[in-house]
Amino acid sequence: MRQRKTCQPVERQLVTRQPAAGRPDGFGRDRRPAFGIRHVAPRSTIRVSALATLGAWLALAASTTGVTAVEQHDAANACQLEAGPSRAVTRVIDGESLALDDGSEVKLLGLLAPRALDTATTVAIWPPERDAVATLSALVLGRSIELAFANKPRNDRYGRLLAHAFVDRDGARTWVQGHMVSLGHGRAHALADNAACLDALLAHERPARDARLGLWSNAAYHERAAYRTRELMRFRNTFQVVAGRVRTVVEKKGVLLLNFGRDWNDDFTVGIKTGKLSLEAPGGAEAVRALENRQVRVRGWIERRNGPYIELSHASEIEVLDMPDVRKTSRIAPTDAAAAGGGAGALPSASSRTGATAQQERPER
Repeated sequence: MRQRKTCQPVERQLVTRQPAAGRPDGFGRDRRPAFGIRHVAPRSTIRVSALATLGAWLALAASTTGVTAVEQHDAANACQLEAGPSRAVTRVIDGESLALDDGSEVKLLGLLAPRALDTATTVAIWPPERDAVATLSALVLGRSIELAFANKPRNDRYGRLLAHAFVDRDGARTWVQGHMVSLGHGRAHALADNAACLDALLAHERPARDARLGLWSNAAYHERAAYRTRELMRFRNTFQVVAGRVRTVVEKKGVLLLNFGRDWNDDFTVGIKTGKLSLEAPGGAEAVRALENRQVRVRGWIERRNGPYIELSHASEIEVLDMPDVRKTSRIAPTDAAAAGGGAGALPSASSRTGATAQQERPER
């Protein structure tokens, strides 16, 4: 069989400009904060029992020359990245962006770092942001990193590269995004058209969240309860992690709506287009419909559509929390990573706790 050669991208100077206020990923409309809250962030995760087909979809084609595999603890959750060039880091712009020696900038795909815009704070230096920048600087500043790409596009609208990064650290190859998330210096999220390695990032994030490491020790980043609708509305236009029990699942105009309360006009709702589920894997819509009465965790941007609303862009942005044993149940995205020998930034990731604390149910009226 003829081997494919790795195609190195042509080096060119990228013309960059600062993203406007609002979403930091360079995609979609800029979202201005409400209720005096300035904020930034993106989206992310679904785990459904008895449906291995969606999990299998996450296994992208493997073993091709020029492709870097980021593997989870089973083949159905492998992440394939195309190897890119090596570059030296000349400046750490923020907790998720780097300036490189060729004049280009890279946005670390899948990593949502804390920043002062996450809250209504007026302080000049936001401690979680300061800590994230310091950790990232210690890891990569002045060192060479290997870039690896997932799907297209490879650049956002500001010209920044969208890539995963790897660095040699203490004689070991370290995944930069995984390292940051595992220490609590960022949250896992996916772009609308690029969710590569999201499951691996979630596996790194889970133990950090459980142990309240880094940003997770700050109340600004705590998990929100789905029944606290007024509180959720105060966080409109911000990225939040929300947990609760799905009361009903209905389909309207090609969108599956997960209702977390009796009145969808006021209560928290999550939506995902059936077309996106069909592209991900056969049977995806049925898996989401089966979430009625299940305890789930979702993540994404809070919008106002009657009540608080999150529009999911990918199936892996929902996690099912009330499985009897997540290690023995088929799911779209694993709640834990059972590979041995992992650590901060390691691939595959270290094992995380499998227990999930269910959120308090909304009181009956």
